[in-house]
Amino acid sequence: GNYKPPRAHHDKFTGRCIVKLDHYCPFVCNAIGALNHKYFFLFILYTFIVCIAAGILLILRFIRCGYRFGVATQDNWLGLDYDPIPGCKDPSSLVVIATFTLTAWFTLVSTVSLLGQFPVITTGNALVARKKIRQGKAEEKEIGRVRTDFNEMFGGTSNHFALHWLLPMPPLFPEGAKQEILG
Repeated sequence: GNYKPPRAHHDKFTGRCIVKLDHYCPFVCNAIGALNHKYFFLFILYTFIVCIAAGILLILRFIRCGYRFGVATQDNWLGLDYDPIPGCKDPSSLVVIATFTLTAWFTLVSTVSLLGQFPVITTGNALVARKKIRQGKAEEKEIGRVRTDFNEMFGGTSNHFALHWLLPMPPLFPEGAKQEILG
């Protein structure tokens, strides 16, 4: 038969054995496991940050333009129509409403996804491992965290937050730890 590393699970979507399988993600078209979990988390985090920034900009636009709702005035002296606030000719346009709706939707989805990833960060156990432990199908020592002196998702030399966690670079593990994680 084939060799299956410890803490590896078969992913039915990709047909591969994934170490520390968390789930299959259709947004990235891949299974999320030990080697790409950090990138997946950062993808969600960066999406959340961009959505918050876009939401703030849209709210500021509504505050700036919202009270006029398409009212343009006329210059009595020259007889020209003009928009008293540049960029506010139609603040309730379909594009603005659609952008706000999409921003709200992606903010909600990324928030829920981020909240779902915090147990992985804090326990070191992916979704599949936590589910098997909870159902009594496996023991924590069999499929759980290998070591507690560093974070298995982000790497480093400590289990506490470090700035390199936020950078899209491969996690660096202490000597020999990567082999322990991957089996």
